[in-house]
Amino acid sequence: MRPTKTVQLEAADVSPIIHATRWGEIHVIAAPPGGGKSTAMYAAVAALIAEAHRCPAGEPYRVVWATHGTRDANSLGEEARRQLLNAFRTERLSNRVRILKGFGRTHSAGAYYAQFRWSKDTSVYVVSHAHLPLLLAPSRPPHYEQFMADVDLVVIDEDPLDSLVYSLGEEPGGLTPAWILWNDVIPGKPGTISQALHQVMQQVLSNEIPEDELAVVEHPITGVTAKSLTGRPFWTRFVAAPPGAPDWARFQETLQAAVKAEDPNDIVPDEVVEAMREDFAASSVTPTNSQRFGVVWEQGKPISVRFRANVLRTLRGDSPPILVLDAYADAAVGQYQAVFQQHQVKFRQDWPVVPLDVEVHKEWHIHRKNLLDGDQEPKRKHLLGEIGELTSRHKAGTLVLSYREVTNRLKLGKFQPEWAVRLKPPLTLAWGPAADFQSIEFAYWFAGRGVNAYRGRHVVALHPPAKPSLYQAHFLAAIEPHSATRRERMARHLRVTELLQMLHRGRQTTFELGDPDRPRVITVFDLDKFDRELRGSEWLSIAEYVPLRSFTKWAKRPHQPEAVLALSCELLKMYGGLPHLCLVVLGLYTPRPAEAKALLCVQGAMLGHPRGSTPLLNAWQGTLQPLYAELGEYKPATGIQVSRVLDIFRRDSELAHLQSFQVMLPAELGGGRSRVYAEDERVARAAMFRLTGYDCHVF
Repeated sequence: MRPTKTVQLEAADVSPIIHATRWGEIHVIAAPPGGGKSTAMYAAVAALIAEAHRCPAGEPYRVVWATHGTRDANSLGEEARRQLLNAFRTERLSNRVRILKGFGRTHSAGAYYAQFRWSKDTSVYVVSHAHLPLLLAPSRPPHYEQFMADVDLVVIDEDPLDSLVYSLGEEPGGLTPAWILWNDVIPGKPGTISQALHQVMQQVLSNEIPEDELAVVEHPITGVTAKSLTGRPFWTRFVAAPPGAPDWARFQETLQAAVKAEDPNDIVPDEVVEAMREDFAASSVTPTNSQRFGVVWEQGKPISVRFRANVLRTLRGDSPPILVLDAYADAAVGQYQAVFQQHQVKFRQDWPVVPLDVEVHKEWHIHRKNLLDGDQEPKRKHLLGEIGELTSRHKAGTLVLSYREVTNRLKLGKFQPEWAVRLKPPLTLAWGPAADFQSIEFAYWFAGRGVNAYRGRHVVALHPPAKPSLYQAHFLAAIEPHSATRRERMARHLRVTELLQMLHRGRQTTFELGDPDRPRVITVFDLDKFDRELRGSEWLSIAEYVPLRSFTKWAKRPHQPEAVLALSCELLKMYGGLPHLCLVVLGLYTPRPAEAKALLCVQGAMLGHPRGSTPLLNAWQGTLQPLYAELGEYKPATGIQVSRVLDIFRRDSELAHLQSFQVMLPAELGGGRSRVYAEDERVARAAMFRLTGYDCHVF
């Protein structure tokens, strides 16, 4: 029997792991998402600090807590600071938790480095993942060295991989043919490595490299084609180019100068040249497949040709005990073993996984380019209205996830009517939302990883997460330089875990099945197309989403049939039969010339009749906007073919028995003919009398 709710960890569950982790060891805690890993760790850390505090002769216990981000008020770093302070208060501690600001957030270099001191009352420093390769570097500047000398424990919240790889050349600039020419070749003192790179780049500029030796990808939005020369084709050409003995020290200076010309604060770590030297030595014996280095450019843009490097940072093996909180870590993937090569890596991943209940409705998928360009407007309006309707039924609201540019666009004021068309205040607000509560929140799919701020919200994912097209070939080469198979396996793992991170934002599995507050998780894209193996995995239970309102794909009038059904049922209740003129007045069908003359009289008659028992007609006051708000913005059909009208009626048991009858309109209503739908002629005649007050001829 599958568990129905994620088991919550306690401090007692993680404290033994802390005590069992030695210097130079890493323990990865892979408890399920929403299982309280961070909360349990906050309490355990506070207890250790309190224990040290109660021992007068002992040393203070100090912790570095690393998270993805620390800048924003809703970042995981800020959440960690608040939660740690709460845990301190529980232990009756007045100790401080400080956030280490990045270099760009301090007013000077001196102010930045001044942070690296442990004041007497500071027990925890919250840092970004970006600081890890600096604080754990084999050779550290004095301020880092002194700071880390007092650290007893390092906690890394979420996967830190992105911060442990140094990437160069992902954007135009840096070490280019022009830079080498003007700064190395023309001054007359070119380095041999720079010359070799320049010769390879010249081959690129001269189109001498066969297309089948390149990695070629096209950006799905901009259409720009990126090309990459890497692996064996790159090294074969590079090894043949040096005019003399490699001068690696000179190349380190050249590379640093080129990078500083773009960003004065960027420092190329020693690992880059060391790794290139290692790959070069291997290629001198036999052509290597290492993809850590190469040349990249955009097709048709010679100025974009540049040197590329993706190198894993080296972390010292004598670090304090390190605990990593990563719900999706998998020892079989080998990621942590490859990244922390100088450490002994252990895993704890024996907690039961509660599958997410995910509902899929791929028919509503809109490509992000179409969303940005304003295409597929009817489908977009229906999708946003559906999310508004979904939100109005759930007091905690909804979180909408997509690419940053998509969510930024959908937050614009001009789209608010499309969301709000079906958005009403929830019937109950038991949680008492704060003054700044937003029923619908938007987020970039990568932002807010691990935070609990969205707990309880429905999650609607408009698009799946995506890495850059060359992520597998470039970035992951830093970890697995020689094996395309291992890179592919790791890429799939990271792609799937990014999706799971996104879908778990509402913390659905922390609610019991049947709990009315339990949030739903909905994807508006094909999960099977994203990853076919997910359907049978332990992480997800997948079902089809049943829309609250129907939408006919490719239909010219997607909302009109449902509006006909809803309004016809109410009209039938009012009049016993269904005069076609009423459907025309309500904007469902266009009038024929003979009917046009009667519309004002019919509208006046409808407005004059009691409508309290018919909610839609009661909301209608002669304008269609209230009906659009309830039914979606429908467009009128011609209504010429009676059979099509009756086909719509057959979808509803209350209307399926209706027949079509002709009716002669009196001269007071302009004369001419119209139709009435009823069970028989007698009922049709009575319906027209109730509507108009005239005894019309029905046949």
